[in-house]
Amino acid sequence: MFWNLLFGILAGWLTPKAEPHIKDALVKIAQRDLPFGETEYDVLSLLVMLILASLLVAIVGGDSMAFLLLIGAFAGLFGKQIVGLITLQSGRAENPGTGKPYSADGDDDDTR
Repeated sequence: MFWNLLFGILAGWLTPKAEPHIKDALVKIAQRDLPFGETEYDVLSLLVMLILASLLVAIVGGDSMAFLLLIGAFAGLFGKQIVGLITLQSGRAENPGTGKPYSADGDDDDTR
């Protein structure tokens, strides 16, 4: 069970770093641009990394549990954002669209 979680975290964490390499490999294999959008490459990269993680679990002799592998991948992929949500400074988060901080009272004015 431990290996599933560990390799899942590793797979999730490495997914954004592996995506350009997976995309380049697919283009070289197909010898042309593929009609995939960025979202499809994101999902495909995560799936490839999860398959590799499950193979590593099998190699080390662990019991394969898809649930823990997925929980680990979620933690690895979104861990930075999760920690950021938990440790908000002064109850304010930043709006990714405008860059302005949100406030807990609903007033998004940054003139305080």
